[in-house]
Amino acid sequence: MVKAAGTSLFLPLLLVACSGFPQIPQAENVPVVDGGGSVNSNLEEVHAASAMTELQQERLLTDMERDFRTDPDVNNRLRLALLLTTGDEAVRDRARARVLLEGIDASASISTSQQGLVQFLSQFLDEQEASVDQLESCTKQVSQQEQRINELEEQQRELTSIEQNIQHREKPAEIENDR
Repeated sequence: MVKAAGTSLFLPLLLVACSGFPQIPQAENVPVVDGGGSVNSNLEEVHAASAMTELQQERLLTDMERDFRTDPDVNNRLRLALLLTTGDEAVRDRARARVLLEGIDASASISTSQQGLVQFLSQFLDEQEASVDQLESCTKQVSQQEQRINELEEQQRELTSIEQNIQHREKPAEIENDR
Protein backbone atom coordinates (compact mmCIF):
# COMPACT_ATOMS: atom_id res chain seq x y z
CA MET A 1 0.00 0.00 0.00
CA VAL A 2 2.89 2.36 0.64
CA LYS A 3 4.16 1.56 -2.83
CA ALA A 4 0.78 2.45 -4.37
CA ALA A 5 0.67 5.80 -2.54
CA GLY A 6 4.18 6.72 -3.79
CA THR A 7 3.23 5.83 -7.34
CA SER A 8 0.03 7.83 -7.15
CA LEU A 9 2.01 10.92 -6.05
CA PHE A 10 4.71 10.40 -8.65
CA LEU A 11 2.36 10.11 -11.64
CA PRO A 12 0.69 13.57 -11.21
CA LEU A 13 4.09 15.20 -10.65
CA LEU A 14 5.37 13.62 -13.85
CA LEU A 15 2.34 14.84 -15.80
CA VAL A 16 2.67 18.40 -14.47
CA ALA A 17 6.38 18.50 -15.23
CA CYS A 18 5.87 17.31 -18.80
CA SER A 19 3.01 19.69 -19.54
CA GLY A 20 5.32 22.74 -19.41
CA PHE A 21 7.16 21.87 -22.63
CA PRO A 22 6.30 23.95 -25.65
CA GLN A 23 4.17 22.26 -28.23
CA ILE A 24 5.56 21.48 -31.64
CA PRO A 25 4.03 23.88 -34.19
CA GLN A 26 1.57 22.57 -36.73
CA ALA A 27 2.78 22.31 -40.32
CA GLU A 28 0.96 25.52 -41.36
CA ASN A 29 2.65 27.47 -38.53
CA VAL A 30 6.20 26.43 -39.32
CA PRO A 31 8.18 29.41 -40.63
CA VAL A 32 9.48 29.18 -44.19
CA VAL A 33 13.24 28.92 -44.25
CA ASP A 34 15.04 29.77 -47.45
CA GLY A 35 17.70 27.25 -48.35
CA GLY A 36 20.37 29.94 -48.81
CA GLY A 37 20.69 30.05 -52.59
CA SER A 38 17.93 32.53 -53.08
CA VAL A 39 16.26 35.40 -51.26
CA ASN A 40 18.30 35.25 -48.04
CA SER A 41 21.60 35.28 -49.88
CA ASN A 42 20.33 38.05 -52.18
CA LEU A 43 19.36 40.18 -49.19
CA GLU A 44 22.71 39.51 -47.51
CA GLU A 45 24.50 40.46 -50.73
CA VAL A 46 22.63 43.76 -51.03
CA HIS A 47 23.11 44.48 -47.33
CA ALA A 48 26.85 43.97 -47.79
CA ALA A 49 26.70 46.28 -50.81
CA SER A 50 25.36 49.09 -48.62
CA ALA A 51 28.74 49.21 -46.87
CA MET A 52 30.68 49.26 -50.16
CA THR A 53 32.21 52.26 -51.86
CA GLU A 54 30.59 53.66 -54.97
CA LEU A 55 33.20 51.99 -57.17
CA GLN A 56 32.68 48.62 -55.47
CA GLN A 57 28.93 48.91 -55.94
CA GLU A 58 29.41 49.70 -59.61
CA ARG A 59 31.59 46.59 -59.98
CA LEU A 60 28.95 44.51 -58.19
CA LEU A 61 26.32 45.88 -60.56
CA THR A 62 28.50 44.97 -63.54
CA ASP A 63 28.95 41.44 -62.16
CA MET A 64 25.20 41.05 -61.57
CA GLU A 65 24.41 42.31 -65.07
CA ARG A 66 26.90 39.81 -66.51
CA ASP A 67 25.34 37.00 -64.45
CA PHE A 68 21.89 38.00 -65.66
CA ARG A 69 22.99 38.07 -69.31
CA THR A 70 24.63 34.67 -68.91
CA ASP A 71 21.72 33.10 -67.02
CA PRO A 72 18.54 35.21 -66.97
CA ASP A 73 16.79 33.07 -64.36
CA VAL A 74 14.48 34.42 -61.66
CA ASN A 75 17.22 34.48 -59.02
CA ASN A 76 19.62 36.58 -61.13
CA ARG A 77 16.73 38.83 -62.17
CA LEU A 78 15.80 39.37 -58.50
CA ARG A 79 19.41 39.99 -57.45
CA LEU A 80 19.76 42.69 -60.06
CA ALA A 81 16.34 44.23 -59.36
CA LEU A 82 17.11 44.29 -55.63
CA LEU A 83 20.39 46.15 -56.13
CA LEU A 84 18.84 48.56 -58.64
CA THR A 85 16.01 49.27 -56.20
CA THR A 86 17.86 49.62 -52.91
CA GLY A 87 21.43 50.39 -53.91
CA ASP A 88 23.10 53.74 -53.47
CA GLU A 89 22.60 56.48 -56.03
CA ALA A 90 25.56 55.26 -58.11
CA VAL A 91 23.76 52.02 -58.99
CA ARG A 92 20.10 52.89 -58.35
CA ASP A 93 17.82 52.64 -61.37
CA ARG A 94 14.29 52.04 -60.18
CA ALA A 95 12.73 52.21 -63.64
CA ARG A 96 14.99 49.41 -64.79
CA ALA A 97 14.27 47.45 -61.60
CA ARG A 98 10.55 47.71 -62.32
CA VAL A 99 11.07 46.33 -65.84
CA LEU A 100 13.03 43.41 -64.39
CA LEU A 101 10.30 42.66 -61.84
CA GLU A 102 7.55 42.91 -64.43
CA GLY A 103 9.51 40.43 -66.53
CA ILE A 104 8.99 37.70 -63.95
CA ASP A 105 6.31 35.41 -65.27
CA ALA A 106 3.58 35.00 -62.67
CA SER A 107 3.06 31.43 -63.80
CA ALA A 108 6.75 30.62 -63.35
CA SER A 109 7.55 28.24 -60.57
CA ILE A 110 9.20 30.53 -58.04
CA SER A 111 9.45 30.04 -54.32
CA THR A 112 7.14 31.69 -51.85
CA SER A 113 10.01 33.83 -50.58
CA GLN A 114 10.81 34.95 -54.13
CA GLN A 115 7.14 35.83 -54.70
CA GLY A 116 7.18 37.79 -51.46
CA LEU A 117 10.31 39.66 -52.51
CA VAL A 118 8.79 40.50 -55.91
CA GLN A 119 5.66 41.84 -54.19
CA PHE A 120 7.69 43.78 -51.64
CA LEU A 121 9.96 45.38 -54.26
CA SER A 122 6.99 46.21 -56.50
CA GLN A 123 5.17 47.85 -53.59
CA PHE A 124 8.34 49.70 -52.59
CA LEU A 125 8.77 50.99 -56.15
CA ASP A 126 5.12 52.09 -56.26
CA GLU A 127 5.53 53.98 -52.98
CA GLN A 128 8.77 55.58 -54.14
CA GLU A 129 7.13 56.66 -57.38
CA ALA A 130 4.21 58.15 -55.46
CA SER A 131 6.66 59.94 -53.14
CA VAL A 132 8.59 61.34 -56.09
CA ASP A 133 5.35 62.54 -57.70
CA GLN A 134 4.28 64.16 -54.44
CA LEU A 135 7.71 65.76 -54.01
CA GLU A 136 7.60 67.13 -57.56
CA SER A 137 4.14 68.54 -56.91
CA CYS A 138 5.30 70.18 -53.68
CA THR A 139 8.40 71.55 -55.39
CA LYS A 140 6.23 73.04 -58.13
CA GLN A 141 3.94 74.63 -55.53
CA VAL A 142 6.92 76.08 -53.65
CA SER A 143 8.30 77.47 -56.89
CA GLN A 144 4.95 79.07 -57.71
CA GLN A 145 4.70 80.51 -54.19
CA GLU A 146 8.24 81.91 -54.42
CA GLN A 147 7.37 83.50 -57.75
CA ARG A 148 4.22 85.02 -56.23
CA ILE A 149 6.22 86.30 -53.23
CA ASN A 150 8.75 87.90 -55.58
CA GLU A 151 5.92 89.56 -57.52
CA LEU A 152 4.36 90.88 -54.30
CA GLU A 153 7.71 92.14 -53.02
CA GLU A 154 8.26 93.95 -56.33
CA GLN A 155 4.79 95.50 -56.08
CA GLN A 156 5.55 96.55 -52.51
CA ARG A 157 8.82 98.20 -53.62
CA GLU A 158 6.98 100.02 -56.41
CA LEU A 159 4.25 101.19 -54.05
CA THR A 160 6.84 102.32 -51.47
CA SER A 161 8.65 104.25 -54.19
CA ILE A 162 5.40 105.88 -55.35
CA GLU A 163 4.51 106.77 -51.74
CA GLN A 164 7.96 108.31 -51.18
CA ASN A 165 7.63 110.33 -54.41
CA ILE A 166 4.21 111.61 -53.30
CA GLN A 167 5.56 112.56 -49.85
CA HIS A 168 8.55 114.25 -51.47
CA ARG A 169 6.25 116.32 -53.73
CA GLU A 170 4.01 117.31 -50.80
CA LYS A 171 6.88 118.58 -48.64
CA PRO A 172 7.98 121.42 -50.99
CA ALA A 173 4.36 122.53 -51.28
CA GLU A 174 4.03 122.57 -47.48
CA ILE A 175 7.25 124.59 -47.17
CA GLU A 176 5.97 127.20 -49.64
CA ASN A 177 2.65 127.43 -47.80
CA ASP A 178 4.45 128.02 -44.50
CA ARG A 179 6.35 131.02 -45.90
